[in-house]
Amino acid sequence: SSGQSNSIGTMSSCIDEKGTLWLGANKGLYRLERAHQFDYLHKNLFDYVQEVHLPGQDSSMVNFLKNTTDYLIFGTALGVYFFDKFL
Repeated sequence: SSGQSNSIGTMSSCIDEKGTLWLGANKGLYRLERAHQFDYLHKNLFDYVQEVHLPGQDSSMVNFLKNTTDYLIFGTALGVYFFDKFL
């Protein structure tokens, strides 16, 4: 176990064209690459999700997610962000 909590407080989610599951949560943004291949029955999801650091000092709740061709658009109490998924 990675020591992460077994809850991130997911508020929103979406899957992009590469099969990455994006989770907007109480304290930021998380992703699980190749979510369609993940063994949800035998593995702990919280050991595999990766935190995506938000710009600046923002660590607030991600209220919404929108997937576009080049960007994941998400909003927090501090702003709306266009995250380049391919960097």
